[in-house]
Amino acid sequence: CALTATLTATLAYYASKPAHVVALCAATATLICAVVQNQIRYQAKLVPHTEVADEDSRFARAQLLDESVDVHYKQVDGTTISTKGAVALFLHGFGSNTSSFEVNDAMRKFVQESSTSYPIAAAAAYDRPGFGLTERPTRLENFTDSQAAVCGLAVLRDVCEQLGDDDKSQRPVILVGHSAGAAVAAILAEMLGVERCQAIVLLAPSILPSSSKSTTATTRSPAALRVVARLFLAVFVRLLYPLQLFLQRLVASQAFWKTGLQGSWVRPIDPALVTGYSRPSMITGWDVGLVRYLLARLLEIGRRSSTSLLSACGCPILILHGQQDMLVPVSNSASLQKFLSAASREQTVQFESLENVGHSPQEEVADVFAARSAAFLREQLA
Repeated sequence: CALTATLTATLAYYASKPAHVVALCAATATLICAVVQNQIRYQAKLVPHTEVADEDSRFARAQLLDESVDVHYKQVDGTTISTKGAVALFLHGFGSNTSSFEVNDAMRKFVQESSTSYPIAAAAAYDRPGFGLTERPTRLENFTDSQAAVCGLAVLRDVCEQLGDDDKSQRPVILVGHSAGAAVAAILAEMLGVERCQAIVLLAPSILPSSSKSTTATTRSPAALRVVARLFLAVFVRLLYPLQLFLQRLVASQAFWKTGLQGSWVRPIDPALVTGYSRPSMITGWDVGLVRYLLARLLEIGRRSSTSLLSACGCPILILHGQQDMLVPVSNSASLQKFLSAASREQTVQFESLENVGHSPQEEVADVFAARSAAFLREQLA
């Protein structure tokens, strides 16, 4: 109604202007009204995150900065409920969600293979804020890697509670991070500490090896710069409406998902992959959440140095990377392994390149991923 009143007043003002000016104003008003009406219809079709969940979906409540959200996760039970049994926590990459570890039963195969030599009580994969079926926060800072790690802690507490732990902060943990999830795994390793974080498996990690001069664990902008950034953001976010509309049209195309996902595989993709990746676009706030996530990355709010965190965690690290990865070069992981090995000579850091594999080993070759991970855990922890 406010928009209609404004447009009517504008047309009344230009009524005395030349005919072509009036026609231009009328066309603009019609276009704006059509876009707004279309957006109202689109948003009305979106549903709460809980309504899209699977029967085996679970939600843990996570307290972030000034707000709390439901964190969606999937769980696979292990072979033991002993307090010595570890929880394996899986962290997805950009644009992905828990389905990345369900394709070809990657998470279940990891539990089955690893349990033969090391006790696994349960495995859980969760959606970080901005992706999957996790409830979208409203505050920009809650889309950072640090808050994604806080969500991971909430999931761990929930899993440990289901396992009957009196003390939910003692059970050992194994972290599995894919692509951008590797940075969250590094932060979680610090949060958990050396006593609790037993091992880390990184899959095609999108972590740039630090230079020898860069060892700072936290990157923070000066206070004045952050104030300027917030003022800029207040204006800039108003200009992102076209990006939001573009994203809505993009994800509605099955061809977009098939083409994009095939780029991360060497073999033809599993059809179930498209369904798993595209389904989150059905929930309320997915488009705004993705824009906010991108802004948080752009402004590097609370950015942590992943290499410094990984070298300080002290636990053994396995890096698996497909040789045909078109998104993150396999040479990046080779350099990361060399850097971490040099930074901490007492820490075991193994790297293995996988032939004829792309960016997502856990999806494309789930059996290989599970076998290599199990062998590493057997060697380092059994």
